[in-house]
Amino acid sequence: MTENKEKKAKEEVILYKILILGDSSVGKTSLLLQFCDEKFDPETLTTVGIDYKKKFIMRHGQKIQLQLCDTAGQERFRSIAKNFYKNCDGIILVYDIANIKSFENIKSWINSIKDNVDLDKIGLIIVGNKIDLEEKREVNLDTVKDFGEKHNIDVFEVSAKNGKGVEEIFTHLTKKLFQKKHIGVVQPGEDEFTMRRGSYVLNAESAKPKNNRNGEGCNC
Repeated sequence: MTENKEKKAKEEVILYKILILGDSSVGKTSLLLQFCDEKFDPETLTTVGIDYKKKFIMRHGQKIQLQLCDTAGQERFRSIAKNFYKNCDGIILVYDIANIKSFENIKSWINSIKDNVDLDKIGLIIVGNKIDLEEKREVNLDTVKDFGEKHNIDVFEVSAKNGKGVEEIFTHLTKKLFQKKHIGVVQPGEDEFTMRRGSYVLNAESAKPKNNRNGEGCNC
């Protein structure tokens, strides 16, 4: 009977709704395109309102669907994004390492999130995008780490342009949500994820196949 319940649980798809927030032009849409489609478009248009994509991840036989919501960063659209806070499972808060103002506004974004959702019930990470523009850096990584430690939020730096670190942030957040919401489904300490375009062990860069396209695709 227990085996049947476990089999049925693994046949069901776990859905995690993830919001991508941050100021306009920090690269939220580009992060989404890089993760789902492995592409970068320098002519990406500014998001108006909310845009969606989805991606499937297999964790030890358990199918997980990520519903990824790309939100507009302009002030006039923030009220729209707030409507989605209470229904989300996780949030990726993005700033541009070459734009100090976008990082300074992170605190405002966090306050807005706190006003609408209990942070203990969701997964939240901070991501500095555009590390390919290192020569134009305005945001010191140590400053961000200190900020993250103060607020107990994991921080990352990535490049939506060349893909560096992009998969890691989504898999890290997915693992965090899985542990928070479905910790009993797998054995504690198991970190391996199987993506539809390959598999790797979290935090083991050498195990990650960057261009494996033998999977089913991300179905975005």
